[in-house]
Amino acid sequence: MTKGDRLAAILIVLQSRDLVRAEDLARRFEVSVRTIYRDVEALSEAGVPVMAIPGTGGGYRLMEGYRLPPLTFTAEEALALLLAQVALSQMGEGPFSEAGRRAMERILAAMPVHVRDGVVSMERLMAVRSEGRLRQRERAWLAQLLAAVWTRRRVRLRYRKVLADEAEWRKVDPYGIAFGYGRWYVPGYCHLRRDTRTFRLDRIEAVELEDETYEVPPDFRMEVWAEAFFSMPERARVAAAIRLTDKETAKRAANDRLFDGPPTREGGAWITTVSYPAEETDWVAERLLGYAGAAVVESPPELREAVVRLGRAAVAAHEDSGAPAPAGHASVEAG
Repeated sequence: MTKGDRLAAILIVLQSRDLVRAEDLARRFEVSVRTIYRDVEALSEAGVPVMAIPGTGGGYRLMEGYRLPPLTFTAEEALALLLAQVALSQMGEGPFSEAGRRAMERILAAMPVHVRDGVVSMERLMAVRSEGRLRQRERAWLAQLLAAVWTRRRVRLRYRKVLADEAEWRKVDPYGIAFGYGRWYVPGYCHLRRDTRTFRLDRIEAVELEDETYEVPPDFRMEVWAEAFFSMPERARVAAAIRLTDKETAKRAANDRLFDGPPTREGGAWITTVSYPAEETDWVAERLLGYAGAAVVESPPELREAVVRLGRAAVAAHEDSGAPAPAGHASVEAG
């Protein structure tokens, strides 16, 4: 990034926030704090009314009433926004997929015709798919939690821990929202446990916004949390051995990112592995059930038991529905 690009970017940040610390700007643009001081001085010399607020909670802000002219976008910037919008709309129809579409339409409308036509033609060449599709109630909860993070409002979550018989109410200060391993997560301070905890969206049974507000601890950084959470040490991860029973299944698995790599043939079967955080055992089991009996868990026993348990639950649900089995089809036996 050139100095001119950085100055323009700093100006946009200043316009979008009430107060920005020099340290935060330095971290964002990967320069020293001294460089930020010089950049702010350059903006001031160019006539931009940047105000310095002294003190522990100080920083930089623009003089009240100062506004930049309407923004314009290059084709590269518009493509980046389009890709983000496509990802938003295709990741299970999240709560802001339609809002993202409307925003993209407004951006495109402000662009020159020749640039707009080129960007629009790219949309049909973009696709993003995720295994973590949201159920309808989870979309509503995601929207509520995003609103809580935005307004710093405390929430009450009815949360069911893995293998727990009953859910329990937790009062939580949500620090942010994250997506990984096909799931949505909410890190935050749990008042019941009196410590920071991470909550998985699909284990939440109810969300209530409280009137109380909270402050995110100054030493909490979402990117630091995400790096630690999604890059767990090896001792916290599980390596599972999977046996694939036929060639077609092996071909399918070779293109499935669930697995660590292409299967290798051993005798009359194909062997592959899956590495995952221990707490995601049920999610991996759900994915493996999609292969029916053609993907068999060799180890660990916990994953094999999860596959059996979920398979039996699916069979029981279908048997209890009372729907007659199609002619010529045998019933499924679990185990």
